Amino acid sequence: MRHSADRLARSLAVTVLSILLAAAGAGLMLWALYQSMATALGPGYSAFITGLVALLVAGVVSWIAHLIAR
Repeated sequence: MRHSADRLARSLAVTVLSILLAAAGAGLMLWALYQSMATALGPGYSAFITGLVALLVAGVVSWIAHLIAR
């Protein structure tokens, strides 16, 4: 019983760490997208487009979570 509890704790720790790293990676990708578009489109349009991309990604993740939860 103790062995399975240890394995569960380790897997949860690794899962939380991977979620944090994925969030940091997504944030850096959005920042890079904003920086690359800001020179061509200006900061206002670049922020708008980057926000739309972030909302699109959040919607897709939410939809996938809904499908998994069924």
